[in-house]
Amino acid sequence: MRLSMFSSFPREVSRTRSVVNSLEEYLAYLNKYNGKRDIYVSLYQYRELDKYGRPKENSALIDKVYFDLDMEGDINQPNPLCYEDMLKMHLYYYKLDIIHVPVYSGGGYHFIFR
Repeated sequence: MRLSMFSSFPREVSRTRSVVNSLEEYLAYLNKYNGKRDIYVSLYQYRELDKYGRPKENSALIDKVYFDLDMEGDINQPNPLCYEDMLKMHLYYYKLDIIHVPVYSGGGYHFIFR
């Protein structure tokens, strides 16, 4: 993972949408749950928090684009056609020197670039 894609804060993590405010808190979250449960992180950082410390959704800093490449079939088995699409996108953006992250998501790929 290109950590620079997720190094600005605050952002939400986990299904409970907990807030991490620094790289240190984010890495502690990753280290605590890596290999133990699914790990979620918000794509965008937030510019404002409410009085309870929760991100204000309208303050998200939109600085990345997200694609969800899925194919029908068994989500427990990698789909070769979906892999080929992800690989084409990867090679295209790699040649253009655009920062991007493909992530296997169970039957498909999440593809993030900025």
